[in-house]
Amino acid sequence: MAAKRLNRQGNLVGFTYFLLILILPSYTINVYTVVASIIGID
Repeated sequence: MAAKRLNRQGNLVGFTYFLLILILPSYTINVYTVVASIIGID
């Protein structure tokens, strides 16, 4: 039972990292675009 719970936790961590890998690139691009527009870089 403990192993099953640990496995589910591991899957959750892996899923979270997967979401971060999916979300972070577009997020950093958005941040870069905002910063660039504020500074005046085109």
